[in-house]
Amino acid sequence: MKLSNAVLSDRQHPTPVGADATTRAIPAGISAEDWAVTPRAVREWARALEQRGARLEEQTARALAIRDVDNMNPYDFERYVSRLLEHQGYQTKIIGGAGDLGVDLIAQKDRLKFAVQGKLYATPVSRRAVSDAVAGKDHYGCNAAMVVTNGSFTRGAKALARSTECSLVGRKTLVRWIFELQHGLGKTCPSCA
Repeated sequence: MKLSNAVLSDRQHPTPVGADATTRAIPAGISAEDWAVTPRAVREWARALEQRGARLEEQTARALAIRDVDNMNPYDFERYVSRLLEHQGYQTKIIGGAGDLGVDLIAQKDRLKFAVQGKLYATPVSRRAVSDAVAGKDHYGCNAAMVVTNGSFTRGAKALARSTECSLVGRKTLVRWIFELQHGLGKTCPSCA
């Protein structure tokens, strides 16, 4: 069996680049040429590891519970919200970071393009998050705004969201999205829910 045609398991180790294949014990029935690491074998090994990592990431996303979300850092929360929105049928693009103008990601489905602000808070989210999302939507060419939190919203945030038509996604909806992702359930529109 040629190494370049094999997917390596966790227990198999290719010969390090620059190492002489004859310096390691070569399993019976495999020539030194086949045992040597070729650029193609390295690419195939890297591809297999990447695919396994993607499967593990998907399994991890499906296994999370709301308490796991509560313990995330803001960076991971933005990415998880992106994954949840993708499951809801949106195409997403992560913006977040310094200078994001209050928009952590863009979520688009059909003609609806949301500027999304994610807030991982232990206290109710204030109207400032709504203001940031609404202000950022024009900057990013969006026609809607959304604030997603693992908690709740203040009365002021709810009032401003109503007057600016900003969608608010609180803990209850977030739990439903996580459940739908975990169980492979249908895709729904957050502004229709």
